[in-house]
Amino acid sequence: MTSRQCGVGPFWPDFPLTPNPMKHPASALALAGLCLAGLAAPAVAEIKLNDQFSVSGFLAGSYALDTPSPGKSSDHLDIDNGLLAFRGKSGPAGFVVSLYHEPGTPQETTLLDAALSYETAAGLTVTAGRFQSLLAYEAYFAVDNPNVAFANNELLTIAPGFHSGVKLEHGTDTWSVGAAVLDSVYSGSNYLKGDGELKNNQGFEAVFSFKAIKDLVITVDAGYEGATPVSHQAAVGDIWVTWQVNAGVKVAADYARKDGGRGDRGSNWIFLIDHQLRENLSAAFRISGEKLQGGASFTRYTLTPAFKLTPALTVRAEVSRTDYRNHTVDHVTSAGVQAFVKF
Repeated sequence: MTSRQCGVGPFWPDFPLTPNPMKHPASALALAGLCLAGLAAPAVAEIKLNDQFSVSGFLAGSYALDTPSPGKSSDHLDIDNGLLAFRGKSGPAGFVVSLYHEPGTPQETTLLDAALSYETAAGLTVTAGRFQSLLAYEAYFAVDNPNVAFANNELLTIAPGFHSGVKLEHGTDTWSVGAAVLDSVYSGSNYLKGDGELKNNQGFEAVFSFKAIKDLVITVDAGYEGATPVSHQAAVGDIWVTWQVNAGVKVAADYARKDGGRGDRGSNWIFLIDHQLRENLSAAFRISGEKLQGGASFTRYTLTPAFKLTPALTVRAEVSRTDYRNHTVDHVTSAGVQAFVKF
């Protein structure tokens, strides 16, 4: 269920940003219903239909208030998104199919994952179909991250979404590696699937993780997308480190850089501390930044306390401040609350 995200704001400010996968109109009744559903859910785990088939998913909703300076404040009460995934496995072969709902998009409910996989006797897994990108530190869906709003991907799109192709993955206890040949790495405004053709901007991705040092993971990834008659070729590189300091504290750092041609060159970074304060209470503090080469930049400070009401239902608040440079606003202060059910 984890995946890469694409497009963010402090929560969801009104000035133009990259499309946000979490910004959708909703009703107070829908958000209340989400909370009630979570209270009734018994546990967070895949629902196993039998030894070969399972179901998993999530549903998230939120309220947010954004106050830009200069500018007028705005608020949003949203159903963010939802996912229902079906997985099956028979010996070395498997599949995943998921339905994704995102209010306010051209196709509010769409087929997202649709892939077949096969694991060889040597431990190599081959996957073909539509799947998530191998690139980027933050997960695609906010419910899989310790913060509600994403760190970056606002001034330029570095983290890709979904696309179609073939990928190879292999790993041990001390390392893992993956590579993919794709219809595209970046697919314009439709981050839920690739562009569906290989003639022009075919894509390539690769990732390597080193895990030989206890509690430390170092990951390097890279992607390349060919040019089309109307778009520049794109290259992206990313490195991140996660350190499990102790049972309750995790520290992470990430740096990514992209060259997608004029107006699409730049970098972003993340520093995160995620602290498990008690069994059901945690708090994540993040500093992040992004810079468009020759253009705007920002630094964002985000604090997110989270409380698990049940194993399936989490409620978390978030406050953030984003300081901009060479932008239409000086800064944006945001506050909000999100509830999500995850199984």
